Amino acid sequence: MEYVIAIFGVLFILGGLYHISNARQTIKEAAMAKSWPRVPCEIIKSEVVETYGEGTTFYHAEIEYEYHVKGASYSNDAISMGGDERTSNREYMAALCKKYPLNSMKKVVYNPNDPEESYLDLSTSTPKGSIVGGIIFIIAGMFILGIFYLVRLGVITPVV
Repeated sequence: MEYVIAIFGVLFILGGLYHISNARQTIKEAAMAKSWPRVPCEIIKSEVVETYGEGTTFYHAEIEYEYHVKGASYSNDAISMGGDERTSNREYMAALCKKYPLNSMKKVVYNPNDPEESYLDLSTSTPKGSIVGGIIFIIAGMFILGIFYLVRLGVITPVV
């Protein structure tokens, strides 16, 4: 039974390291993307969308844009690196849509090696949630392993 505790502790630590590793990769990619070229783009869709899950209403901004690179047309919906952001705060997503209103002209940064990869905003590409979540998982894993160690030493007795 006590080894199950240790396994959970190790899994929590590995999960935390995974989240931090992904966050570091996103930060590294965002730093590289700052040197990518910028071109004008037109916002062709900008709206707040509601989704439901786990008894909560979530909101995300559906923002799509079109741009041209070397005579070819591209469209994308990536606002920033790190994926689609969802929140229960509708006003936050409404403010994002207001920043990118329908039919407005903005600048988009694109990957010169793969022009289909583009982002409207690189300033929001720091995955703080993944870093904080990873740290919490590591601390929880260390706490669980500490309990395992105390059980092995006989300092505490597990309740069965």
